[in-house]
Amino acid sequence: MKSYKTIELAKMFNLHSNTIRFYESIGYISKAKRKLNGYREFTDKHVLQLKICRHILGYRYTNSHIRDIGKLIITSAAKGNLIEGKQYAHDYIKIIENEIALAEKTSQSLHKWAGLKHDIGNSNNIEKLYTRKEVACLLGVTSEAVRNWERNDLIKSDKRGNKKEVLFNKIDLDRIRIIYMLRQTGYSMSAIHRCLMVYDKGQAELVIVALNKIDKQELLSAGDCWLSELRNLKVAAEKIPLIFDKLEEA
Repeated sequence: MKSYKTIELAKMFNLHSNTIRFYESIGYISKAKRKLNGYREFTDKHVLQLKICRHILGYRYTNSHIRDIGKLIITSAAKGNLIEGKQYAHDYIKIIENEIALAEKTSQSLHKWAGLKHDIGNSNNIEKLYTRKEVACLLGVTSEAVRNWERNDLIKSDKRGNKKEVLFNKIDLDRIRIIYMLRQTGYSMSAIHRCLMVYDKGQAELVIVALNKIDKQELLSAGDCWLSELRNLKVAAEKIPLIFDKLEEA
């Protein structure tokens, strides 16, 4: 079996040598054997483990669902729990597919919103209402994140449940999806707040200007960027089960 120095692995994956050592220290790759001189001696098994790490950690898009199961995949590979890790990998792909479906739905809302169409809804219809926790689960964020958006005046609701808990309707949910999407694509709280403020004031023509003074086409491309990142993540994720097959042979 071929052996590798730390610096060789670092060059192979375009990483710093300290990153390889850090991965080893936190259990993202298995412990390397040491030579008599104390230097680490990595093997093809470590190369495969690092491939899994980079297929997961090498992409900028993430959320709590994706991040948590990604760590389970990485640590399973490092510990040699290959059957378990491969199952996590298949679950990981499904989670990303669900996130893509959410992104596509959100992108449609963003395009509609960017087109300055304000759907005020019909208050006479019986509408489904969502708690903070339900909204958080739909987006893969924490309830505290939703509270934080409320505290920053990005979303408000005067609807209350039997226990006086805050409830959101479909229009609120569409707005929250837009907030979530803009946060994922790198917009600051203040930029989103400015954008929503002018929108709420009915100054539709100023919405695009308020969001970092970008034009309409640039705003629409934010959704496309998010979807593109997720699709790249899915392509990488689909390679992971095959790497587990190779680990079984290593």
